[in-house]
Amino acid sequence: MKEKGKATFQSYVDKSEETLIDEDSNEEVEQNASKFFDKDLEPNLLPGEKIISYAKSVLKFDPFMNKKQGTSGHLFVTNFKVSFVTADKSSYEEVPSKSAIKRQRNKLIDENDIPLTNISNIYQCISGSKKKKMTSGNIVSGQTKYLELYCKDFQIHTFGFKFTNKEEGKAIVNAIVHHTFPTRADLLFAYDFGDCFQEQGGSEDAFPEYNCSKDWENEMSRQNCKGWRVTDVNINYNLSTSLSEYFVVPGQLLNSDLLQAAGQFPSGRILVWSFSLPNGISLSRISQVQQESEFKIFEVKMLSAIKQTCGNSIEPEVIDLTKCCPTVKEVQQSYEKLKELCMTVSIKEFVTNDLSWYSNLDNTQWLQSICKCLQTTDDVKKLMVNGKKDVVLKEEQSYDISCIICSLVQICLDPYYRTITGFQQLIQREWIALGHPFQKRHNLIAATEAEQSPVFLMFLDCVWQLMEQFPSCFAFTETYLTTLWDSVHLGIFKTFLFDNCHQQKKFLKEGRKLKQVNLPSVWKWNMQFSDDDLLLFNNPLYNIKNLKIAQGIKNGTSKETALVLRDKLYAKKLTELYRDDDKQLFYVNVEVLHPSYTSAVIKLWKQCYLRWNSPAEIIGGGNPSQYLQQCLLVEEIINLHHTMLKLQKKQSQKRPKSELIFQNDGLKSPTFLDSTYLTSSFPFTPNPTNQGQMNSFVYTPLSSYLQHSVIDYDYTDAVE
Repeated sequence: MKEKGKATFQSYVDKSEETLIDEDSNEEVEQNASKFFDKDLEPNLLPGEKIISYAKSVLKFDPFMNKKQGTSGHLFVTNFKVSFVTADKSSYEEVPSKSAIKRQRNKLIDENDIPLTNISNIYQCISGSKKKKMTSGNIVSGQTKYLELYCKDFQIHTFGFKFTNKEEGKAIVNAIVHHTFPTRADLLFAYDFGDCFQEQGGSEDAFPEYNCSKDWENEMSRQNCKGWRVTDVNINYNLSTSLSEYFVVPGQLLNSDLLQAAGQFPSGRILVWSFSLPNGISLSRISQVQQESEFKIFEVKMLSAIKQTCGNSIEPEVIDLTKCCPTVKEVQQSYEKLKELCMTVSIKEFVTNDLSWYSNLDNTQWLQSICKCLQTTDDVKKLMVNGKKDVVLKEEQSYDISCIICSLVQICLDPYYRTITGFQQLIQREWIALGHPFQKRHNLIAATEAEQSPVFLMFLDCVWQLMEQFPSCFAFTETYLTTLWDSVHLGIFKTFLFDNCHQQKKFLKEGRKLKQVNLPSVWKWNMQFSDDDLLLFNNPLYNIKNLKIAQGIKNGTSKETALVLRDKLYAKKLTELYRDDDKQLFYVNVEVLHPSYTSAVIKLWKQCYLRWNSPAEIIGGGNPSQYLQQCLLVEEIINLHHTMLKLQKKQSQKRPKSELIFQNDGLKSPTFLDSTYLTSSFPFTPNPTNQGQMNSFVYTPLSSYLQHSVIDYDYTDAVE
């Protein structure tokens, strides 16, 4: 079929016939290509999406095959994505066959789609092994041999143009380079998408965006926050375009005081409240006031207002984050080194890195930055609880590292923020409403190197470290966190598209040509995933730990009511803990997290950084294996508990759902398990049996985990 050393390319002529093409046999390639391209192939398009350029006979190389194996197809560039389309559509069928792979599938993009906002670097190879990095304004004049797209999700896509028409190849490469690096925000696809997008769902789908006083008041009420107030001083962004129109300040400060002080702080970012304990101890953030001594009086006045508002006799503790946490520049430098380490294009490069993996990882300083953030979080938590001090986090602009520390402290102290709903509200409040510059930090439009930095990724990594240390305390999984990071780069959600609320409001109200547009929120996950896929977000250990909530739902209590009751119970426990001077923070209290931050504890988040790196995958193992085993155990526990109650005649015949991937769904058996093979990159990478370089490995089928299980799959008892 092929000679040793020659490249082979797989072209799917139809769903049943597979043709191997020898790269060095032009005649065979042309014959198969003509047969292949008789079909009318186009990518799936979103509302407002248009095809800009396309090329035929493009080769997409399989990763880690040294450009010797891949697939032939059409390559398209739209105003939203780069899309590679083949004649084989079986993997995109809505109803998967028995042999299909059960894994997460995004509704907005197909497996071979690459959003332009997800591309970080483009490399062109004209001849030999030399690569040229393409930047905004570059124009390709000659014929491109290979094109490598490095993505922000740590994936690499490689395309070959040996059999592509020269003019088509030149046009498609120029289109990719031009549209990947827009110079203005109005050139983003979001403008075209927003013109056509129709919001679905009524008020029941409303999510607090903290763009009105009611959202802030509800959060203050939930925390039983007294003495602080919601100010409207920033209506129409008269005080600061970097903050939301509403935020919370000490009740002792009048609007006139805020207006007078705003000019002395960068971008008008004055003191803003973030969190309060039930005993009134508060956490807030402030930007770095100008160094001239006459302006320090405004900072002193605001700190004094905190003391009066909280009724605390102790002066607030001001923590300068620039002295104890990594800077924005350091985060970016570590990130670039981490990408270089994790994103490899060949087995040879992978082996070279692997020989000195730990020293290379140490040189990135990424894990050291994680340690610093967690240590600062623990220090702030101890000051607030043990020291009973109000804490103010100071940073130059107070919208980067302060977002990380404020969020982590609240996650450690308040169990509500460890639920999916609470965590999303925390991000919406601390990151979106209070002005973290997502557009600049993630280079969604051409930004300077100084403006780029994945601060949000470092936060998600810190949360993952906490999840590893406290596996039953979070309602969500690492798959949820990884998916959230991927969503940042889709470029169509208003949540992560802008630098601040002012920019977002201007976009939505004016749009292009003063036409009002509409964009979805990322928190409407059903836009991206099916109900089955969303089950991958749920943590089985958390579910079983909070089994009483499920029982409350079964007995007629709504899920929302059950969660409110639980949150009130937590608040009562926390109030008793914090107000009793004889008790210490670490008194047997599983609801408050005490993070470890030593080098022996902090680990690399493999699912996020190595999921596309197939030589590093663990076949049949890793965190996904533990997760799916936990799902099975929880399902068994629920089944046994249900059986026991039935025998005691204390429960109806209907069995409650576990809300996990193995939940009863009306089928007689979980057929999707029969052909699913598990790796440490599940559910992101395809079945490893489809990757030629992995055929020598022995796989452990997921279905084998059920062989000794006592799960009762009598689905006649399942809840409708």
